[in-house]
Amino acid sequence: MHLNLLPRAQGKGIGVKLCSLWLDIARRHGVKSVHVGASTTNARATHFWKKCGFIDIGEQLSLSDSDTNWLGQKL
Repeated sequence: MHLNLLPRAQGKGIGVKLCSLWLDIARRHGVKSVHVGASTTNARATHFWKKCGFIDIGEQLSLSDSDTNWLGQKL
């Protein structure tokens, strides 16, 4: 999953609404889980994905990429 917003649209709840809509559509189409990767230097992105219900999954999957925070969500 990937989501980008222009800076002028950030911090207004638009991203959370888009993410929620996308996840609802994915569920209706039988998607069982989703994942995202956020740069370890981008705390805002990691916070955003966690706000959308994603959890850290890097250690569970034995992903050793030290530059990426891997987050996922079961649907």
